[in-house]
Amino acid sequence: MPYDEDFPLAGDYIIDDIAEDHCEFVFPEDNVFPIKASELEGKTAAECKIARNEIYARHGRMFNDEQLQDYFDTYSWYEGTTAPENFSDSVLNETEKANLQMISEYEARIQNRRIKNTSSDR
Repeated sequence: MPYDEDFPLAGDYIIDDIAEDHCEFVFPEDNVFPIKASELEGKTAAECKIARNEIYARHGRMFNDEQLQDYFDTYSWYEGTTAPENFSDSVLNETEKANLQMISEYEARIQNRRIKNTSSDR
């Protein structure tokens, strides 16, 4: 995954630094409306990781990644009820699937830029 493993997924990060009006989501309506490419611009790999996994968390998916699990456990809306190995993407609607794809593609571009910048620094 193209994100900084050292990034602390503290619950206040989203509330204070990303979302407006103390919303508990990176993209509050990503289960209803498509994410536009312009909305992703400027997001970090860590923000994308959270946004992507919010889609799964809305459906009660639990996480093997301890940081993610701890992060989502801090929110009142989250109810982890489904173990990762029992979770099925069939519960996702078409908008959520498209948003996952959009976020993943943006994450890949971030990673490619990082690799390109690292190799040009040599």
